[in-house]
Amino acid sequence: MLTITPAQFKNMQQAQLQGFVATMNGHLERFYPDKCMSVGSKVDNIIHMGINKASGYGINTQADVCLFITLMFEFGLNFDTDSRLPWVKAILLDSFPGKMPRLYRMAIYYVEYH
Repeated sequence: MLTITPAQFKNMQQAQLQGFVATMNGHLERFYPDKCMSVGSKVDNIIHMGINKASGYGINTQADVCLFITLMFEFGLNFDTDSRLPWVKAILLDSFPGKMPRLYRMAIYYVEYH
């Protein structure tokens, strides 16, 4: 039987996190090159901030965290508390599953019609 020590498990988690951050970097550089250029080396910090903020709303899957961070780049780092976007907070505080796809659809609608 294979035994994984706590240190090995932590290393695996760290490697997964590093992979996600690298993937997000590529995604953001592709879709938001100007914003990435303007924040420079802080992109990783912003990604980590997004991971933590998303977690606070119960958003933990990679796909949903990716959407959350993408919305941070689209609407601003504090889009989740922006009083000009009250629909964001309402959806994020909703306890029903599927809030990120719903939030993303609303964001697309907002961008297209405002």
